[in-house]
Order: sequence, then C-alpha cells, then structure tokens
Amino acid sequence: MAHGITSDTGRLLWDHVLVTVATTKERDLTDIKNAVVLVTGASSGIGAATARAASRDGAQLVLIARREDRIRQLAQELGDAIPVRCDVTDARQVATAVDAAISAFGRIDVLIDNAGQGLQAPIEEVQPDDFRALLELNLVAPLLTMQAVIPVMRKQAAGGIVNVSSGTTFSALPASGAYAASKAGLNMLSAVARVDLEHRHHRLHDVSVPDRHRVRRLDQSRQRGRIENGLQRRDAATAARTRRPGHP
Repeated sequence: MAHGITSDTGRLLWDHVLVTVATTKERDLTDIKNAVVLVTGASSGIGAATARAASRDGAQLVLIARREDRIRQLAQELGDAIPVRCDVTDARQVATAVDAAISAFGRIDVLIDNAGQGLQAPIEEVQPDDFRALLELNLVAPLLTMQAVIPVMRKQAAGGIVNVSSGTTFSALPASGAYAASKAGLNMLSAVARVDLEHRHHRLHDVSVPDRHRVRRLDQSRQRGRIENGLQRRDAATAARTRRPGHP
C-alpha cells in the first residue's frame, strides 16, 4: 500500500510540474520529451517515483542523492538518466552535480527540489541540533540548488524550478512544528525567488505535496480533471501568444 501511495504522489508531483512549470517564450516545457530534469532526493520515495513518472513521459533525468547505489540502480532502470552522488547541503557538491548534468546533457530545463526529511516531536522535545539539521536539508539545500542552476537557466533564457513543500504548512498539527516551520520557510523562499526571477525568463514554483495519510484520501479523478483543465488553459494561452496579427 505504501509503495502505491508513494507512486501516486510521485505521479501527482510530476503532473504539477507539467502544469505549473508551463511555457516559456523559448521553449514549451510541457512538451517534456527530452527535457533535462534534475531531481534531488531521487534515491527513494517521492523522488524516485517522480523520476519514474518523468522518464515515462520522455524526460532525461539527472538523479541526485547521497545513496549512490540506489540512484545508480534507478538510472539503469530508467535508461536515459545519470546518477550523481551529492549531499545537497554542501554547495561544492551541488556545483559539481550541476556540472555533471551539463556535461551529460548540455542543459537543465527543470529542477525539482525534493530532498528533505521529517521531524515529528512536540515543541518541548525538539532538539536544537536536530532542528538545525532539518533546516539545512529542507531550507538551505534548496537555496544552494537554486543558486547553482539559476546561472545555467539564465544562459538558456529558460527553465523551471519546483520546490517541494508539504501539506503540513496549511494547518497547525500536533508535533509538526519543526518540520512545518522548515517547509513554511521554503514556501516564502520560493515566493521571494519567484519575484526576483520573474523578469528573467524563469518559472519558479513551490508545490505542496500531501503526506501519506492525506494521499489516501485524494480524489484522483478530481486531481486529473484539474490537471487537464490546467493544460487546456496553458494550450489556449500558448495559442493566443503565438498567433500572428491578421491570422486566425
């Protein structure tokens, strides 16, 4: 059951990428075949499931994680993918991973900041060192990966960034304070980065991914309907933008 839930969440996240990382003037990222997608935390769980969903749609994958054996196995399974061992809290390792992606594929079209960890404890039991480590992975690491890919995307004049948030930021749940705070911080970091980049041909989005218990209650048909409606709106906007004056 848990595997199915993770797979569904990965598919939903990838569908969100297809909708929210919509068109740029230079390239329609929703025409995803052969687009280069870098996924952090790709060794298991939602990251691996998202990579599989992207691969099925024809994307080329850069799989980032600390567990090299797992991403190497996943890369072999997917085919058009490379594994890059990387601790995303280390700026130098992140830079090396981006260089590896460019060497292999020549560009990076989408960054999915999925790497993260949870921490469930009442406020009075949260250990400061645990909270610092949580912030390093859930908040500082996405900053480092964004800083590493933005120059690449600026040179391309196109690109999209998706930072994976959490449904825990929508309500105050017991024992979720440390984790929810890290993801709420990521939401604001994403919002400000979006403003910083809005005039530079980038698209940046923070995506809320429900936890496993909430995924069990997802109405898949309703979600698919929203995705299809989003794609229809995107297609209409693309047609309107590309239509030349005097031509229907």
